[in-house]
Amino acid sequence: MKELKNIYSAYQKYDFENRLAALATVVKVKGSAYRRPGARMFVTDDGRHIGGISGGCLEGDALRKARRVMESGKPEIVTYDTMDDEAAMNMGIGLGCNGVIDILIEPIDAVMHGFFHEIGNLPNQKTPSCIATIIQSSDTSSVGAKHIFQNGEHHILYNTSVSLSHKIAAIIDLDGAHPKSHITTVKSDDESYEILFEWIQPSIHLYLFGGGFDINPIIHIAKMLDWKTTVANGCTALSAPARFPESDFVEKVDRSLIGDHFTFDEWSAVLLISHNYTFDLEVLKSFYPKKLSYLGILGPKKRFDKLRKDLISSGKNEEAFFEQIFSPSGLNIGADTPDEIAVSIISEIQAAFKNKKGGFLKSLNTPIHKRHGSEDLTFA
Repeated sequence: MKELKNIYSAYQKYDFENRLAALATVVKVKGSAYRRPGARMFVTDDGRHIGGISGGCLEGDALRKARRVMESGKPEIVTYDTMDDEAAMNMGIGLGCNGVIDILIEPIDAVMHGFFHEIGNLPNQKTPSCIATIIQSSDTSSVGAKHIFQNGEHHILYNTSVSLSHKIAAIIDLDGAHPKSHITTVKSDDESYEILFEWIQPSIHLYLFGGGFDINPIIHIAKMLDWKTTVANGCTALSAPARFPESDFVEKVDRSLIGDHFTFDEWSAVLLISHNYTFDLEVLKSFYPKKLSYLGILGPKKRFDKLRKDLISSGKNEEAFFEQIFSPSGLNIGADTPDEIAVSIISEIQAAFKNKKGGFLKSLNTPIHKRHGSEDLTFA
């Protein structure tokens, strides 16, 4: 999401009356690559770019191809095959990633302005959005055509046939229950279309309940990831926005009302970081028996065991509520300082939302990213 926001910001500031620009998008990855489908790069006519489509290996050649697209006014699919080391070296990219990457490069024309208008709304969405893009077709004029779904509404940005539009919408609606990016071949009006369905998840909203100085490193890293943050506690002195300058929201809320004061959804992460036992106990009582995507409590295991015992003594004894709690909060990376602890906690939250356990990548006996189908396709 952060990359999209940066690209949209650059787009808004660009002088399109006097200059040309293009958008490069990773649309298909077979095997290994640094970036996944949906990675984008905004390219200006003087060779500058915002965003990225690789770790820096493809950008140089892609910038040259983008210049050609700007001049022709026609989109192109460019394929980089790094499975062939000799061919890759001849292109001057020398990746060694052992993958095939397809890049869609599009001139930013009148229709693409409509696309940018739509993606400008994505950061505010509370539900997953989908960008469906035709990446291959016997009807070459349709390559790059897009269909966007956000906030429960479908937006067709190109003049695709009614039949094709209905089929794309039906696939998006079917995906909605378990939104994951994928490539699907759709047949319509005697034509065959290979379409990337790119699902974009809302940003995580991290709620931090406490008021200590150690909250700021957590906020700082969260903002680097483009997460939203809210700090709340019941003390006026600790609720001054100046104490947490990077946080989106800072509120004073009575500890016993916190659970009902805020509206949490599946993209909400909650961390109790008050260093105050009574505060944490009252906040936990206000949450009971809510099910949260992430609920962490800073402090040692003995402290959590006591919190649990006191909650059970008060009649709040539903086992599922306790099983969801991460305490001690954070991954075991040997963190000692507030900054290191922030890295540990943010990493755990990221892992929880991605349904991963953390750990060393070198210990994996499988690819880092899950592969799909016989073509060995990878997605985010």
